[in-house]
Amino acid sequence: MFDMSICYRHGYGARIEIESAAKLLAHAAELGHTKAMVELGLCAWFGEGMAQDDQVALKWWKQAAAEGSAVAQYSLGVMHELGRAVQRQDQRAVEHYCAAAEQGYHPALQALQDLGVADMSQGILAGKKAAQELGDALGSERQLPAFQSVV
Repeated sequence: MFDMSICYRHGYGARIEIESAAKLLAHAAELGHTKAMVELGLCAWFGEGMAQDDQVALKWWKQAAAEGSAVAQYSLGVMHELGRAVQRQDQRAVEHYCAAAEQGYHPALQALQDLGVADMSQGILAGKKAAQELGDALGSERQLPAFQSVV
């Protein structure tokens, strides 16, 4: 279902049918498919295949972010930075960008730099690299805790 929605949305091996893609994404998202939640949020944000609705985008991105989606976490950061569907709050934007950046999502690192918290984005990268190196040195049996932001 999700794969077919992407085919319809982007025209991969099929004619572009945005409305059909949005319907398939909605069904997959309702069934708990995280990537479908992210894509459905994008459809709602841009009004592709459905009416433009920031509240719908917010709903799906919140659910996908709760499932650990870096793209959804970044998208929530954008919403807070712009004040669309939520109150404009740079601190909340930074929190969401950090969550996405911790997963290596580069647009989030760029957003942190654009907000003037470049030291934080560099710290996230350094922390992830140090944790990886330590994990490699200790061997694969030991699981390190995830790097946590101080924000």
